[in-house]
Parts: sequence; C-alpha cells; structure tokens
Amino acid sequence: MHSWFGRGAWTSCWQGYGGVGMMIIGLLVLVALGFAVYWAVAKSRTGTGSLSEKTPLDILKERYAKGEISRDEYQQSVDDLK
Repeated sequence: MHSWFGRGAWTSCWQGYGGVGMMIIGLLVLVALGFAVYWAVAKSRTGTGSLSEKTPLDILKERYAKGEISRDEYQQSVDDLK
C-alpha cells in the first residue's frame, strides 16, 4: 500500500538537486527574517504598524499641543488645509 507520507513526488523532486532545496528554504527564511526586522524598525520609528508618514494635520495638532502656535493660528491652518 502506498503512503502519502512516504517517498513520493515531494521527496523525489528534491533528490536530484542535493542541497539546493535546503538552500532555497534557507534563503526564504532569511528573507522572512529580514522583512520582520525591517517592519519592527519602521514600527518603532513611527509608533504605529504602518510605514506611512505623518499628515500635515497631525503635525499641526502636535505643534498646537506643544504650544508652538496659538489657537487662532491653529484654526486658520486647519481651514487652509481643508
């Protein structure tokens, strides 16, 4: 009786290539790790999971919260952005 988990098509396709199959799998693992590190660094810089930049309105809100601009300047800038 033939077993699906025995020596079938999957194992025989890698037999002729030696270590090439393992190199391909290793390369895929390295690419996945590189992407994970890139994503983690980008997340730590922006504080979010996305790689997007702050919008002009976000920057304006921060400046108003820090007291860099007055309420009138904030309202005028919000109106200008709309």
